[in-house]
Amino acid sequence: MKKTIYYSFLFAFSLCLLCCGCKKNMPDGMPRLYRVALTLTQESKPLAEANVNLVAVDQPEISRFGIGGRTDELGNVSLTTRGQYEGVPEGKYKVLVTKNEVIGLQAPPELMFKELEQWNAEHKSELAKTKYVSRVDSVYANVKSTPLEITVVKGKNAFTLDCGKAVETELKAR
Repeated sequence: MKKTIYYSFLFAFSLCLLCCGCKKNMPDGMPRLYRVALTLTQESKPLAEANVNLVAVDQPEISRFGIGGRTDELGNVSLTTRGQYEGVPEGKYKVLVTKNEVIGLQAPPELMFKELEQWNAEHKSELAKTKYVSRVDSVYANVKSTPLEITVVKGKNAFTLDCGKAVETELKAR
């Protein structure tokens, strides 16, 4: 009997902490956020490792909070506001999608500036063959041209959007 009461109390306390105590303090002026289940496809297949940004259509002041995420291997993206708060404010959004890749030799990311200069000099001929490409049509990266839109409402929000045909558009190196 004592164990039952103890475990019931422990469960209720844990549930209370989960619901109330673990919420991050929201910045002043940030509206209420709603979870959004967003899946991106390309030619009806999951679009993995794509960057996603939302731009508010009907409330431009909301865009100052920065809303976005990155797709996983199944094309699902967990959207966050300000990079840390799960969810999206209510409203209508244009969806911007980019997916860029490097084809060819890349410097190891752990190299420091001097080491990187030396590495680049040693691999100059191989680096000249390196290409930077976009895998998603540039129409989806521009707020004026993207046809992708979602409207976030109170309650359940689930969307699947297709980013057209796969492309390999060469980008200029920076």
